[in-house]
Amino acid sequence: MEFSFVYDIPTKVFFGDQIDQLSTLVKRYGQKVMIIYDGEHVKTSGLYDRIIKQLDKVSAEVIEFREVRPNPRHTDINRGAQRCREKQIEVLIAIGGGSVIDSAKAIGTAACYDGDCWDIISGKQPQEHCLPIIAVSTISATGSEMDSGAVITNEETKEKRVLAGQELYPVAAFMDPKLTYTVSRRQTACGVADIIAHIFEEYFTPQEGLLMVDSVMEGLIRTMLVCGPSAVEEPVNYEARANMMWTAVWAINGFVAFDRPHNWSMHPLGHQLSAYYDLTHGITLAIIMPRWLKYIKDARSLPLFRKLGLHAFLLNPELTSEAMADEIIQQLENLFYQKMGLPSCLRDLKIGSEHFDEMAEKLCAEEGCLNGYRRLTKENIIDIYRQCL
Repeated sequence: MEFSFVYDIPTKVFFGDQIDQLSTLVKRYGQKVMIIYDGEHVKTSGLYDRIIKQLDKVSAEVIEFREVRPNPRHTDINRGAQRCREKQIEVLIAIGGGSVIDSAKAIGTAACYDGDCWDIISGKQPQEHCLPIIAVSTISATGSEMDSGAVITNEETKEKRVLAGQELYPVAAFMDPKLTYTVSRRQTACGVADIIAHIFEEYFTPQEGLLMVDSVMEGLIRTMLVCGPSAVEEPVNYEARANMMWTAVWAINGFVAFDRPHNWSMHPLGHQLSAYYDLTHGITLAIIMPRWLKYIKDARSLPLFRKLGLHAFLLNPELTSEAMADEIIQQLENLFYQKMGLPSCLRDLKIGSEHFDEMAEKLCAEEGCLNGYRRLTKENIIDIYRQCL
């Protein structure tokens, strides 16, 4: 099989305690800065003051935007974009996790368009430009600080869509593992589930990829199996936090995706749950992942399960491929539900089946099905959701 691809990540990474590099970096992009963040932790941690000190060095004009919520809403994005246009903002600094950085990407894009941001997100309006974004990561999960996408919710239509494009890569990302020490046990666990799901979405694909890329993914999963629980149990374990932070971005910055089709299905299933019930993204994935893996287990996927079992989960090579698949699923359930204490089913969250039909309809609206490793019809989707109850 021949491969043909272009791989380009324009994000410059400052790993470790390097916030003192910020002033020089900002000076390259402009004097008018919008700081986007949510929650008081940015200020109580002292991070906010350190960033302001850096901006004062270059006499930057600074305005704040704090109207960011988990599962970012398009209405908030519109307000942020409007303020950017009014203040003629030149560069955005996003301080936080995926919701904050995704919001910055959408705001930076919408600021270049005098209309509803949903026009761009829904594909009605071409996406052309984005203001430069500097990400300061405080949570390891989505990897948004080094990828080209953002996920935005429309509360009115109950839709959650992906905004994507090369111009959405942050121009720089500051990643200090120590900034994640105060992330709660639950949020850390959600991050572990999200990172593993990102890798699985690429690992289980119908087209065979490069052995080298498969090996990298197996190593990333192994890293999360070892370091994920440690980060949850020992919040100030620097090695665990550093490995988790670095794995998060390499799971989704395009490297493990360039040699294979990019058709995800776990995430869309989770996005619909978040759109309807405003659930934390990682929780939806922790519930869906074992059921999805059971659903795709067949003769075609068993060789992939076997490779994964041998190289990531370090299972006994004498096990049959089917036994390895079952053991992988069981270990993930133990990791998510027992070791990390995430909800094991939708009933734990007081969610029933009342919207399953409508959710499945939305997922199949464009192509008549949900394409991924396995083609999922509306009936298949409803069946997976029912298994999550």
